[in-house]
Amino acid sequence: MRAVRRALGAGLVYLAIGIGLGCQSGAPAPAAPAAVETAGAPSETFVDDLALRDSKDPAAYYNRGLAHYRLDQLDEAIADFDRAIELSPFYAPAFVNRGNAYRRQGQFDRALESYDAALAIDPNLAPAHYNRASLYRAEDRLIEALADYSRATELDPQFADAFYSRAIVHSQLAQPEEAIADYTRAVELRPGFAEAYFNRALVYVQVQAYPQAADDLRQYLSLRPVAENRAEVEEALSEIEGLAANGAP
Repeated sequence: MRAVRRALGAGLVYLAIGIGLGCQSGAPAPAAPAAVETAGAPSETFVDDLALRDSKDPAAYYNRGLAHYRLDQLDEAIADFDRAIELSPFYAPAFVNRGNAYRRQGQFDRALESYDAALAIDPNLAPAHYNRASLYRAEDRLIEALADYSRATELDPQFADAFYSRAIVHSQLAQPEEAIADYTRAVELRPGFAEAYFNRALVYVQVQAYPQAADDLRQYLSLRPVAENRAEVEEALSEIEGLAANGAP
């Protein structure tokens, strides 16, 4: 099992946290307005040209904050989200994205405060539950993380990342059956989710389901043909295939 331990010993593959809500037009409603994510990152020129025609319009500050965030101008993003919140204290998406900016700065306490505020305004914001869960997981507060990931999946049954991340928590809590079920749901929702196949293979190895582990590693390699760990995974796959063929354990 040396090759298996070497290839899979690095453990579970995590996702970056910070699911955001997108650009908006017009003044927001007291609860979270509908959000549409925009594609791509803005240019410096775009931010410079994003004139605040109405200095009392919180959506203008919010959208400029998003532009700053995507350019990794985090102090400026936070300032614009703060201004949007000052103008519209119930602007839940501004709290969510401010939390993302704080999280990216490593200010986890402030990020958590922002996510809490967003959920106090709108308890049905799946991204806020997801982001708060990921902070809880990073702090090893696994039961709280599990609850928030579960709430995110209830609110958005198509939220593949939430199922995937909840599977990681199940693994950390030594709940392999639940982890496998969540990874399975994640790949059903996103068939190209290579990391979910890799992590599910790891759980299958732990429960000695070697044929299934081999299938998942083959799928991972097909989806990540130039993966940095390809040589190690191929070696592990060969060993797992041998175990499966021999009827191990």
